[in-house]
Amino acid sequence: VHRIGQGNNVYSFPGDGLGAIIGRAKVVTDAMFTVAAQAIAEALTDDDIREHALYPSLSRLRELTAEIAARVAVEAGESARGEKLTIDAARERVKKFVWFPEYPRYRASETTTTTTAMTTTMTTT
Repeated sequence: VHRIGQGNNVYSFPGDGLGAIIGRAKVVTDAMFTVAAQAIAEALTDDDIREHALYPSLSRLRELTAEIAARVAVEAGESARGEKLTIDAARERVKKFVWFPEYPRYRASETTTTTTAMTTTMTTT
């Protein structure tokens, strides 16, 4: 299994941007990127390290992005560049802000008329 090594676009920037929005940051500082990098490093598991991975598993990306966002939001407040938030308040705000895709399940059913025997219609289940 090949583990990706693209930290900025995949791991850091989504959380940085979300954290800046959640924390109502007026500017984005180097310190905000630093806390994002620290969160990524802390998210490495022993298994990740044994596999010589630079970044955590992609299966944990949403969870990690949310944590980065919360920490960046807190840093924005601590550096007087945004709203002052506790880590718990920032995490709650992230939960309310993120979107989770939920799609209805569809199944194909064949029509029974002879003129449209090859046509399928989509019906929700």
